[in-house]
Amino acid sequence: MTASGANPANRKKAGKPPPRCEALLLCQEAIEDPASGEFSLFHVKHSLRLAAFPGPSPPFAVFVQLYDGIGVYDLTIEVRDLAGDVTVARTTVPGLDFPERLVTMDLAVAIQSLGLPHPGRYVLVASIAEQELARQHFLAEAEDGEEAEEG
Repeated sequence: MTASGANPANRKKAGKPPPRCEALLLCQEAIEDPASGEFSLFHVKHSLRLAAFPGPSPPFAVFVQLYDGIGVYDLTIEVRDLAGDVTVARTTVPGLDFPERLVTMDLAVAIQSLGLPHPGRYVLVASIAEQELARQHFLAEAEDGEEAEEG
């Protein structure tokens, strides 16, 4: 306990707060207009269809919109298998620089292929400094339309 009576273990981590995540979307493609910096998102998805399991996914993109950061951050995007709460893949986008507050930053991360072990439910997780900002659930299913057996 501190002199003020507050337990230090219950205080938030010191340092700058992370930006807010306004959007986290899985899409077939995200294209940035070089003149305006605006993105066009094509085929926003809630599922990935694979030829076989385990196997590679088709290419896709993860669109992220962040707001109200200050300074430089490293953004981590993970794919977790909900069946076992296991991280299947992780990538980091380093050096996202917010020169001032109240600025929106849009970015797209192109994923050439993602190896998924089985059909079922997965989640994309965006985080900064191990603090989760947002989640987006998706389903991995076989191209032939067979659904995963629930176990």
